[in-house]
Amino acid sequence: MSKSDLLDIRQKIDDIDEKIVELYKKRIDVLKDVAEYKKANAKPVLDIAREEEKISSLKSKVEGEFYKKAVEELYGQIMSTSRLYQYSIIDSEVKSSSFGFKMLDKLPDTDANTKVVYQGIEGAYSNIVAKKYFAGKAKLYNVRSFEEAIIEVLEERADYALLPIVNSCAGPVWEVYDLLRELSVYIVADYEYNIEHALMAVEEASLSDIKSVCSHIQALSQCKEYLAEHKDWQKIEIANTALAAKKVKDDKDPTQAAIAAKEAAGIYGLKILKEQVNKFKHNTTRFVVLSKQKIYQSGAGKLSISFELKHKPGTLYKILAAFLFNDINMLNIESRPIPEKVWEYRFFVDLEGSLHESNVKDAIYFIEQNTKEFRILGNY
Repeated sequence: MSKSDLLDIRQKIDDIDEKIVELYKKRIDVLKDVAEYKKANAKPVLDIAREEEKISSLKSKVEGEFYKKAVEELYGQIMSTSRLYQYSIIDSEVKSSSFGFKMLDKLPDTDANTKVVYQGIEGAYSNIVAKKYFAGKAKLYNVRSFEEAIIEVLEERADYALLPIVNSCAGPVWEVYDLLRELSVYIVADYEYNIEHALMAVEEASLSDIKSVCSHIQALSQCKEYLAEHKDWQKIEIANTALAAKKVKDDKDPTQAAIAAKEAAGIYGLKILKEQVNKFKHNTTRFVVLSKQKIYQSGAGKLSISFELKHKPGTLYKILAAFLFNDINMLNIESRPIPEKVWEYRFFVDLEGSLHESNVKDAIYFIEQNTKEFRILGNY
């Protein structure tokens, strides 16, 4: 085949594509009438039976498995785009204007009567971040677990809970993600804190004395490169880093060390054997502030959602198309198997935007209607 032959073939393709685009535009224009009818008659945008019947009919018009598969994939995407278009022109009365959330100019002011709960003890990173974020204007207190912290908020003994949700090196704190799915609290703010782990022990200890090191599992993971240099050390998992420091203080064992924040060494009277034992200097943990109230600030720019999907080809792609066609930037996506449902997954997505923006409403409404167990985790 010569170059001129290839150019001729490409020209044929260009001619066909122009016709397809023109026909596709006509198809989209007809959708306006479909959307108006569904709006007037309170009909749902998604009609699964109709879509499956349509695709089956179109597949029957071609021979060969490749052509049938190509038609199925093409029209699956066309149907998805069609639904997005219909959602975008349906009146705001049909779709919730704020999905049950109330917009405030700013969060309520914190003062000495504002109660904030965190998991851990004094010297834990959550304690350090709570002091920084609330700037000493709130009453802080601690509980043993993430779940207990959330329950304090649900039962209105605390106004807010502050919990870690993801680390830039170790990844998500899945227990917190799962609790956000299970319990009705909402993210109203977040705060990023650069984590600097230190190795500490009792005053009379030296580095050569150490035989075991204890800390939270995330901290041990974040310091795995340093710990790999000391393969003979026993690694002991503790509920949080400050508790590890307290254990070393209480045990008074010079062969035992803890990995915790530098502040914990001062609180528990320990000596720092080595600073910055985490490999990456930019080791950052994102903390979230949780409230029982479904509220968000007018200046909120990040939205977190979760939903479940069946383990079928293309299901996630079709959902993510909602962001593409509404010009929304996706910041992060995490997937988690659902233990009680074989080969089904729960997704957690962070995106840019606010619930008062029309394009965000369109995307969220589409996803809500086309997934299972959809939930807005917060706008902040």
